[in-house]
Amino acid sequence: HDHPVPLPPAALDAALGHAATEYAFVGTLERQAESLCVLGALLGARVAPARGDKHKGPTTHTKASDLPADFVDAFAAYAKLDDALYARADELLTAHVARFPACAPP
Repeated sequence: HDHPVPLPPAALDAALGHAATEYAFVGTLERQAESLCVLGALLGARVAPARGDKHKGPTTHTKASDLPADFVDAFAAYAKLDDALYARADELLTAHVARFPACAPP
């Protein structure tokens, strides 16, 4: 793996802003059923029920323990940025689910 290219501090702020303004929809794999339901509602399309969820849904089957220590160290700053961007995506999905109550989990 290559060493990561440093990102300027404003990169996260730009990504957080773009997630809310440049995308009509943001979903997450861990909330697959809700994500697909909202996407279908936005498109006016019927979507087959999703089987995945955060406990047994689609996965890369990668565990943190599978990653080499030098990789974890080299990409730690990126992981922190990714966590913040993921949290924003989760907030956006929650707002969409609120607009489409039928998509809320039971």
